[in-house]
Amino acid sequence: MNWKNEYSVGVAKFDDDHVIILNLIDTYLTQSDSGLDLKTVRFIIDQLGDYSQSHFKAEEEYMTEIGFPRMEDHRRRHHEMLDQLTYIRDQCEKGEVSVVEVTAKFLHDWWNNHILIEDMAYKRFADSGQA
Repeated sequence: MNWKNEYSVGVAKFDDDHVIILNLIDTYLTQSDSGLDLKTVRFIIDQLGDYSQSHFKAEEEYMTEIGFPRMEDHRRRHHEMLDQLTYIRDQCEKGEVSVVEVTAKFLHDWWNNHILIEDMAYKRFADSGQA
């Protein structure tokens, strides 16, 4: 997976964050094709979790600033994603190898559904002049 200009949300800081998130997801998906051990899964998930927390906070502050009407729903989705990352990390600690495949699907869906759909909603709102 490579960054494309069409992924831009129009805020340079968030685009930079999304590039990093995309690279972490791509690393996971690429390595999962050749087999990942739970230690590597946890390492990538920890990086995503740590990075996403600060990104989500900044994104939520921006959405509040522009008066994005669906901000609370967006915030809830952020919390759900962080909860899922915590669950994956817990499964790694328990030695659940099935988490490798589940995580690949989760990360793929995160990119395609959250960033490419949900985040684009606040971009459209900001671009519409309603902000």
